Amino acid sequence: MGEASYLGAMIKTLIVEDTSVHLDQLLEALKHQEHIYEICATASSVESAVRLIADHQPELLFLDVEIEGGTAFDVLRALDVVPTQIIFVTAREEFALEAFRWAALDYLLKPIDAEILSETLSRLPQQPDIKASQLDMLHSLLAQNVPERIALHTQEEILLVSVSDITRCEADGNYCKIFIEGQKPVLIARPLKEYDQLLSKHGFLRVHQSHLVQQRLVRSFVKTDGGYLVMDDGVKIPVSTRRRTMVIDALTR
Repeated sequence: MGEASYLGAMIKTLIVEDTSVHLDQLLEALKHQEHIYEICATASSVESAVRLIADHQPELLFLDVEIEGGTAFDVLRALDVVPTQIIFVTAREEFALEAFRWAALDYLLKPIDAEILSETLSRLPQQPDIKASQLDMLHSLLAQNVPERIALHTQEEILLVSVSDITRCEADGNYCKIFIEGQKPVLIARPLKEYDQLLSKHGFLRVHQSHLVQQRLVRSFVKTDGGYLVMDDGVKIPVSTRRRTMVIDALTR
């Protein structure tokens, strides 16, 4: 979406939602946002969504994951030009949170919460356009396939990085610094807690309030000076007192 859309002009918006109560919730919540969202059309099926998106070329698309006649991915595959700003809407909370975070895509859970909607919309002007590879990743994750890569949103671009190449993560205020083998660290506008949730099933260990490490890259645990880890690259990572027993247990299993 172009920057001009956020400088006072109305933002052309299209909503794909096949449940009237959720459509009404979203429409009402959009009325109370900082910017003016011009609803150019609403669609309730794959067929109508494809036609209306092609006709109106919206700047912003709210896209329900499961709609009449198929899914959001059926809509996106049928389009010649995919909108660069999409907010997915879903009721499938049991795994949606993790899938969307892996792909670094914006989403809303039903029922729509106005405050969360506002937070989501506030991020859009600073985010790079959506890549086809992110959509492919999301599709795969929603099919419950094990992720091999993660999308990382920096201020300049979206990086798709192999999970096996991430060595550690470090908190930097409300940001997180991701260390990647053979590359410079990247700074992400997400808290460390979020990456702890995503990566803990993939061999990562939270050893300190500010540090998350790939367990297979730990060379040793030094008990002196309060306790710290030495990584394969020689970097020393502190271990918090309250996590010390857990870390030792994890390393000596």
